[in-house]
Amino acid sequence: MSIQTPRPTIVSAPKSVVLGKNCALLLRMPTTPTEERTLGARAIIITSPNLSERAGRNAVEEALNTFDSSAGTSVTERARNIITKLRATLGEKSEICMVGMFSREAWAATTSGISAAALVLRETRRVTIALPEGAPGAKAPSATRQGVTVGRLPISEGDRIALAETSEAAAALLRVTPGEDSERQQLSAVIALETPATTAPRRAEQRGETLFTIPADNIAQAKARARTRWEDGNDERNEQIAAAAPPKPTGDPRRPEGATAPYTPIDRAAQEVIAARLGGGVRSSVTPRGAEPRPERPSREGRVREAARRAAQARAERSPGSEPRIERSWAERAATAPSPIQRVAARLAARLEVRFPRLAVKEAPPTLSPEHVSKRQNAEDGAARSRRLASSALLAAVLVAALGGGAAIYLNQANPNLDDAASARIAMSEARRAVEEALSPTTNLLVNDPDRARKLLIAATESLNAAESGGASAAEIAALRGQMAPALNRIFFLTEASVMEVFDFSSASVPIAITAIAQGPDGYSYIIDDYSGAVYRVDPAAQPNPRATVVFQPGYDLYGSRTGRAQAIMSSGPDLVIFDASSNLWRWRPADNNGKGTLVKLRVRDGELWGTDVKIISGFAADEGTGLYRLYAIDPSARQILRYAPAPDGTGYPAPPTGYLINPTSLANVEALAIDGDLYLSQDGAIRRYVGGAVDDWTPADPGDGVLRSAPQISLIFSAGASRTGVIYAWDSKNQRMLAYSKGSSGGVLAQYRLLSTDAATLNMIGGYIALAADGGAPTFVWAEGARIRSAVLGTGITPGGDPSVAPSAAPVIELPSTQP
Repeated sequence: MSIQTPRPTIVSAPKSVVLGKNCALLLRMPTTPTEERTLGARAIIITSPNLSERAGRNAVEEALNTFDSSAGTSVTERARNIITKLRATLGEKSEICMVGMFSREAWAATTSGISAAALVLRETRRVTIALPEGAPGAKAPSATRQGVTVGRLPISEGDRIALAETSEAAAALLRVTPGEDSERQQLSAVIALETPATTAPRRAEQRGETLFTIPADNIAQAKARARTRWEDGNDERNEQIAAAAPPKPTGDPRRPEGATAPYTPIDRAAQEVIAARLGGGVRSSVTPRGAEPRPERPSREGRVREAARRAAQARAERSPGSEPRIERSWAERAATAPSPIQRVAARLAARLEVRFPRLAVKEAPPTLSPEHVSKRQNAEDGAARSRRLASSALLAAVLVAALGGGAAIYLNQANPNLDDAASARIAMSEARRAVEEALSPTTNLLVNDPDRARKLLIAATESLNAAESGGASAAEIAALRGQMAPALNRIFFLTEASVMEVFDFSSASVPIAITAIAQGPDGYSYIIDDYSGAVYRVDPAAQPNPRATVVFQPGYDLYGSRTGRAQAIMSSGPDLVIFDASSNLWRWRPADNNGKGTLVKLRVRDGELWGTDVKIISGFAADEGTGLYRLYAIDPSARQILRYAPAPDGTGYPAPPTGYLINPTSLANVEALAIDGDLYLSQDGAIRRYVGGAVDDWTPADPGDGVLRSAPQISLIFSAGASRTGVIYAWDSKNQRMLAYSKGSSGGVLAQYRLLSTDAATLNMIGGYIALAADGGAPTFVWAEGARIRSAVLGTGITPGGDPSVAPSAAPVIELPSTQP
């Protein structure tokens, strides 16, 4: 016997169009296996003021005919388009709801004033929900567009969907049994996912002992089964409650079984009576258990006398003469003095006392007599007065010195401006001599002794800076700097590159703001628009006009997922990889040179756990011939770089990721990532290279032009060529220049490129890439800023290989994302 598959079944529904007051309903069931697979069961209900019977019949029939004949989009998007057209025809006050059921999924599309109801299985019980509001993802902003809300819901065997004029009536219809009210032409429909009943073969002959047949009561049997399940559930719940209750405390099993008399304390009076009868008093070693007598409180006069006594004692302890002072000799002072000068002075005073005894100060013997105390207090006051006089004299001396210095400066009439002017003249003279010596055609130091020429020109630059601070002539300073500029550029490998316009999105009918740019596998530029979340393919060489084509946009239902707003893009192997705001990873592979291609979702293990701070992803193809590439994602919250290995068939990354970094570190300020086998990070304005998950000892060299420009502030990095032998290009945003570093152990500066723009504005780069020339010529730097794409040829080529350079273009044709995917 073959296993039957659950399929949509009518529980209660009319056989044709049902018309009511300002309302119309129509249900269609699949008649063939193809319709069951592609269309399923579908129904529509329309309510509209002043809706005639003819108009209602035509509207529901035309809606389902359009639904059955259209193809190429999902069922929810077809329903959204149909509802939108019907509301445009019947008016904005009309309310429309469409539902459908497949063997594993149900869907619904409705306006705001009407909804369907569904009875679905959740864990162990069935619950009633509204459709599409109760479907997963129905609360997302992308689920509601043009006033129509759509939703999809996974269903299982026994689930039902009801459609009526109101949501309350639809929820009540879910309790209808199969066949009940099926003949009544009411404005409602109930469909369920049931397994078709198999017809048992009839017996050839009837058994003779059967007297009569009692028809089975299905309702009674269902009630009995429900009652049994309810009782079983109660028993199971009671058992769980009893198992979770803590055991009652029990007594100590070692406690004797016999009754014990309670302890009765004996108070003090009872002890005294017992002791008197025994012929003695209370034993001193026994502490009485009775209440002890309260201590007597002193009287008010006693407390006053005690306070006066304590005050007198405190005054005596604080008086200077209450304790005798210990007078130390000068010899003792010399032994304990903290500084050498004090020790020498103490030794000198000790020798003078020995030689002249009369000069020694004799300390009076300690005593507590009032006369001696008053004399001691007078001596202390005198010492304090002496210290105050000495402090006043010192302050007066400081004031006199300050006034004298100010008077001297005023009388000398020193002029700082004259000193600065003299320093500026000296600096200009030194700069002229250094420039003449460095650029002299006789010695030709740029060729014969480059180090000497470099030192002279740097010294001349420092002198010109000092002269400019001193107010020297700006024209003379500019002339000397212009004379030195070619030589300095030659010494520091600086080349000037002109900026060209590649593509300008300002001519689009809607604003476009570029947030990311990458070079695709076909060599063209791909950008992300911040306003629409779409990805554009830019072809500046398209004929007859340059063209920007949309290759990805949010709101499409593909492979059971919906595309979200693009967050990051990168190119690796034959694919353009797109990471959207729903933590989904998509692969776009070009099919021709006209912007056509295929979009496929890549399965990433635990990709939905990526946080919102994952902004940088990159890929590395160790073998270009296989079309497979590893995926790297920087996760700042995990302080790790996640590395994914591809599946052999290229459908995604099913294996769990491995942490690339051996020691997790802070990745909050990482601005750019480049991979060539080794891994390069641009973080906090500096470049770091990681080999095997650990920081390498490679560091980029100092350009050496610190007197001309400030230290580099790296914000973008690009890799060209093989590992350890190629070039790392780094954009210095602070000095508006591109630096080319060697990947070798030296990390030396191979070249510098200063970009010259016609508008003379600061280049605010969002991102970019290096396009290598196929003929080994100069590479081209392509970048995005604002709403335009620009490029510049970086002097002479350093590393051959790659794609052709990008040329400027004009009058572009920009394709906008469709409002209805």
